[in-house]
Amino acid sequence: MKKQFQFNKLDLLFICAVAILFLSCIATTYHTAETLHPGQGSLSPGYMQARSTEEFTETPVQLLGTSGRIGISKRFEFGAEHVLDISKDNDHLFSSVWGDLKVQLSNKDKLIRKPIISTGFMKGYAYHEEAGVHFTTIPILFSIKPTARFAPTFQYRLEFLSDGFIPAELEDPRHTFALGFEYSLRELSPEKWDPRIAFSIGTLNSLSGSSDDPGILLFNFGFKINTPYKIK
Repeated sequence: MKKQFQFNKLDLLFICAVAILFLSCIATTYHTAETLHPGQGSLSPGYMQARSTEEFTETPVQLLGTSGRIGISKRFEFGAEHVLDISKDNDHLFSSVWGDLKVQLSNKDKLIRKPIISTGFMKGYAYHEEAGVHFTTIPILFSIKPTARFAPTFQYRLEFLSDGFIPAELEDPRHTFALGFEYSLRELSPEKWDPRIAFSIGTLNSLSGSSDDPGILLFNFGFKINTPYKIK
């Protein structure tokens, strides 16, 4: 068992090195509805690209994200993320920090071919001096795994932007709809590191129908690695 653990550790170092070297061409890992096991951790570097639906050929907003997550209990998971704006001539305007709590509402035993629904609460802050925007987000996620290693997921997010930490008004929210998947690169085992890739595509708009808000297309591709965990 010791020899196996050393091999997995080398795998982890190699994969992390590759992820760092190619960070400019991969995307933010798409999180599924399934929470991590208690005590299990997760690290994920990634990339997001956002384009206006009306001006699709214009230079997009490009973001690099690095996040960490940990399973608190069988149904609860906590995460934190830093997002760096690398868009051309944007002076890191949309760089931000995030924290969130995810709660798995169904299929607590994480069985395949059975739906998993989760929700939670997210807070973010764009810290550039010209931005100073707080984000308050309520996500709803739906996943169903046809196999143990493949997890298609639909995600909806209701998001409010405000100048203060607590929104003064709950008007003109933003709505995100995204469809994606997460795929494990090796057979799953509690004793092994679990490297994964993920992809999603979605839209972000206010649903107001206003010509001033045509909507934004979101493209994500990323890498994630989950730590081994103990079965209780």
